[in-house]
Amino acid sequence: MKRRLWFTMAFAGLCLGASAAGDALRFNAENYTLKSLQMPDGEVVSYKAYEGIYYVKNVEDSTYQTLNLYVPFGVKDTDSVPILLRTYVGGYMASTAKTLSATDATGRALKEGYVVCIPGSRGANSVVKRNEEEVYTGIAPNGLLDLKAAVRYLHYNDEVMPGDANRIFTDGTSAGGAMSALLGATGNGKDYEPYLEKMGAAPARDEVFAAICYCPITDLEHADCEYEWLYSCTNDGIRGLDESQKAVSEELAALCPDYLRSLNLTTPSGEKLTADNYRNYLKNLLMASMQRALQEGAEIPDSIGVVFYQEKPDFMGAGPRRSRPSGERRFSEGLDAGWKRSPFVWPCRTSTSYGVAYRLCCRLESGPVSDLCGLGYSAENTSCL
Repeated sequence: MKRRLWFTMAFAGLCLGASAAGDALRFNAENYTLKSLQMPDGEVVSYKAYEGIYYVKNVEDSTYQTLNLYVPFGVKDTDSVPILLRTYVGGYMASTAKTLSATDATGRALKEGYVVCIPGSRGANSVVKRNEEEVYTGIAPNGLLDLKAAVRYLHYNDEVMPGDANRIFTDGTSAGGAMSALLGATGNGKDYEPYLEKMGAAPARDEVFAAICYCPITDLEHADCEYEWLYSCTNDGIRGLDESQKAVSEELAALCPDYLRSLNLTTPSGEKLTADNYRNYLKNLLMASMQRALQEGAEIPDSIGVVFYQEKPDFMGAGPRRSRPSGERRFSEGLDAGWKRSPFVWPCRTSTSYGVAYRLCCRLESGPVSDLCGLGYSAENTSCL
């Protein structure tokens, strides 16, 4: 909580006035731009945008080692409002400091009165030039160090900037979810101190109040074998692997059945999940989730590989293919009865009620859809589920 007496504030102001010029990490409350964000419901939220702030003194990669801070208009530096720190890291790649989005958590948090911090961070693809040579800057743990330095910046300036650094919520998805988890688990970790000091991070704490971790990918070793097991059916199509790459893919995929067996996973009904039934379990789980989302009014874009039917399609029929716009992915034989968007969608030979007919990672170019539905995947059509 931000509790301080007026004379403490006055004294701090005098001290800051004397030292701010020499403190590269001191927050400047006057350096902002007034902006507004229109939410999906039409509401317009006004805010102050503090952008392009370096959170370390010894900047190695100016493309990524900055943060953006967004403050709802009317929030004062003394107000004890939570801070949402959103990382857009994906695939352990580098991420620039993004701006607010009306359609994700950053916009919603701003609307609810949160201060929003969006830091950039180095990653597997971040490079700088030194002596005409490209040098990778995102080698682990540099991505995490950058995010920890951003958290330190917030703590370091807690007394002079809006938001309460004692209530920082980190948020990320996939590799970003893993980073969020690591921020929550490694707060004030002594192992990172030498690295942060070398970077010129603020001399402050780097703990967070809570970590929001969507599908955090942390076990990369086993993720590799699971990925190849699930998607190796695309090696000849979408992925276009050469023979040596296919050999590596097959070698990794072969490790997955034993790994799945070691987990002792079961369905809610108690059935043991193995390599023999895990694909079908995932398919049905996703179909049920999509159906529930549709019934609740969600929009599911066609781009993720979902096709909706007004009526049950004749999967076994041999009717002519429906003509589709150039560049749009298509299904194969016997689907001329549908292609109409509706609240109901039809499952592949798995139910007598409406559900979802979809492809998780495929572009069906040939081969009957019944192969997809009955066998789990078809070598002809590069589909997995």
